[in-house]
Amino acid sequence: MFAFRAASTVAERRREQRGQLGLPVGLLSATGVDFAIDGAILGAGFRASAGIGALLTTALAVEYLFVGLSLSSTLTGIASRLKVSLVPVILAFLTVAGTVLGAVLLQGASPALLAGCLRSERSRSRPSGRGAARTGA
Repeated sequence: MFAFRAASTVAERRREQRGQLGLPVGLLSATGVDFAIDGAILGAGFRASAGIGALLTTALAVEYLFVGLSLSSTLTGIASRLKVSLVPVILAFLTVAGTVLGAVLLQGASPALLAGCLRSERSRSRPSGRGAARTGA
């Protein structure tokens, strides 16, 4: 994580030294990694069942709407209109690539492995029901 942060800081400084407006390279890179991982989890969801895949797709579509709007507003004034328009499209392709990769790698995976992949996504986004009951949350 620290290496990721350092590399993005160096990239941003180089752009600024060349007289280009500083793009938030760290933000764009982190969002790209997140979208690719979301795609892999989406692939696991479709491997588990079509219903789970469809549910995850709907949830990610809502998330991506707000992420796309946030990134576009961040880039407005920093980047050209073309770049502002292309960023959400490129991120969407990362999700598609992650989905295909996840589905291919998890082909023939056991239900326990698929459940583990999907469980890790759920625990990343919110606490489990049992843990929330114990802590009073």
